Amino acid sequence: MANIGHLPEGVRENFWEIAHRALWGILGGAIATVSKFLAQDLHWYRIFRATKEFEAIDGMMWTYILLALCLCFIGGVVAAAFQGEKHPMKLLGLGVAAPALVTTWLGGQYAADAQNQTKSSWLPSLVSTAYAADMSVQSNGFWRGAGIVFGIGKDQTRFHVVVASYPTRGEATAMLEKVHKLLPDLNVYIAEPRAGNNFYAVIVGSDLPFSEAQELRDEISEKLNVKDTYLSRAS
Repeated sequence: MANIGHLPEGVRENFWEIAHRALWGILGGAIATVSKFLAQDLHWYRIFRATKEFEAIDGMMWTYILLALCLCFIGGVVAAAFQGEKHPMKLLGLGVAAPALVTTWLGGQYAADAQNQTKSSWLPSLVSTAYAADMSVQSNGFWRGAGIVFGIGKDQTRFHVVVASYPTRGEATAMLEKVHKLLPDLNVYIAEPRAGNNFYAVIVGSDLPFSEAQELRDEISEKLNVKDTYLSRAS
């Protein structure tokens, strides 16, 4: 930047004009990135928080950083290319519109809760079962989070409500009996530990769409005064 002062005046003016346009385009790219997150992927960030998939959150955030750099570059280049355009809002519009072509393509699909509206019957039970669902954080969580940004893996729609997980069956059984006593209308059972996960999970209800599972989780957490209640993927 220090060498710019030694350039001919016309070249310096042209450089600053290009830089001015590029900065507005870069800002447009940043806006496009934020818009994509809020419109397409905030839903999945909330799911990862609810299911405690923190590796997936890391994957999503790092991918968004790379995406933001790419979109800001695209926005800056497109806006800088429009010679003679000086109006800030027009340049900003160019910076938003060009990356938007990419973010639209990356959108993917929401989990279609509307396609999974079958209501399950919740019958009271004290049955312990070797439930096969994964009660631990999904493997390759980082890449799952990264894939969500590109629209990959957005077909997972159903979740289990886990009251809590315990290292021994006795502790899990005690919680199961407590839940069944306070909420006799809900099906409650214990999931056997899986490979890499030595905890017994106390599960309430059936697998549900995210929004319904979240409501049930909040209701149970409030009634039982258990802060560790969380969601887990049904598959």
